[in-house]
Amino acid sequence: MGSSWSADMENQGVIPCVMDEMFSRIDAATNTDFTVKVSFVEIHKEEVRDLLWTNAAAPRPVVTIRELPSGVSLAGASERSVNSREDMSHVLMQGTLMRAVASTNMNSRSSRSHAIFTITLEQRRRQLVRPASAPPAVDYTPGGTAITRAGSPDSTDTDTSEEEEEEEIEGGDEYLIAKMHLVDLAGSERAKRTGAQGARLKEAININKGLLALAKVITALVENQSHVPYRDSKLTRLLQDSLGGNSRTVMIACVSPADINREESLNTLRYADRARRIKNKPVVNRDPIAAQLSALRQQIANLRAENSALKNALGGDAAAVAVFATRGQTVASEALQEAYDDLAVRCNALEVENARQNMELDQAHNELKLLRSGLLHAETERDQVMLRMEALQQALAASSDEAVKAALQQDAAAASAAAA
Repeated sequence: MGSSWSADMENQGVIPCVMDEMFSRIDAATNTDFTVKVSFVEIHKEEVRDLLWTNAAAPRPVVTIRELPSGVSLAGASERSVNSREDMSHVLMQGTLMRAVASTNMNSRSSRSHAIFTITLEQRRRQLVRPASAPPAVDYTPGGTAITRAGSPDSTDTDTSEEEEEEEIEGGDEYLIAKMHLVDLAGSERAKRTGAQGARLKEAININKGLLALAKVITALVENQSHVPYRDSKLTRLLQDSLGGNSRTVMIACVSPADINREESLNTLRYADRARRIKNKPVVNRDPIAAQLSALRQQIANLRAENSALKNALGGDAAAVAVFATRGQTVASEALQEAYDDLAVRCNALEVENARQNMELDQAHNELKLLRSGLLHAETERDQVMLRMEALQQALAASSDEAVKAALQQDAAAASAAAA
């Protein structure tokens, strides 16, 4: 997978290759602003732990799974902004050092958790709308015969191309966002072969439980069942968008060629084959208002190109103007101008509405951040009070002095009231 990759290693894994490809494309892109953020969590004993938490003096925040209209989100998990491959590599190595690993009979550094490295890529690019294609120039003879002519490198065509370049319309900002979950699944374990005991055995049980829940979800998606058991495990809840949502999913299976591992290899291949049968139809995450604005701008650009072609066809030719006048072609030109004016008015109105909605969206995002921060703070305080109340209850049960018991009862009642 490459989550334990370092710069001095010769062979790269999936994650380093993704970093190379992504930043090479970002460097090659033009007229586009990119924002890259990463988070790194692990699921250890069915608990989500933030691997990027660096404040050892403060208690580790509780990471909870929230389902929002935009998808599944992690409340309380750290998210780092990165500007280069080196920044992302540093974050990856920092999180890898925090992962839960232990020694078993089969692996000296066995992963005891499922790790999820999430890359959020936001791009805002400026668009220029150009006419789809300019219609051919038309000459009209005094008798009314239309002769279509190809472009020639004379002064008229040069002026036309310059006019078209000047009439390019700014398409506004197009905002796209995408998430990439790179998941390092811990391998299924058999206690007889790994020799796991005590805490290692409990970790193996939770690992197998998460993999079993993932297999059930994959089977339900492949068979188009009405109910998909995403909530059976925190692993499947986190990967809900990646499995059955607006996404593309790839599974890479690691197998062993040894005869002693034949049964495990076959089970792994069957597992991956079921995942391969999931059929999703992802679409680009575009703002519908921005898409409508882009279509209107394209239509305006096409109308301007047609107007330019008509002006060039009629320029300085009195006979051609007379032909158009006698045939009522000026009515069509007026209708074309009215349609253009109407589209321009609609486009301006949509731009104003888009700006207003963007402002409201920014305000809503800020309010949501404040609410999330307040909720996380309240949940942290509640957990601390609950822990204090449990400690008081244990001390109350162990104490034999009546005065001490009365004092502990009062403290426990106050803690219970604070928790409520």
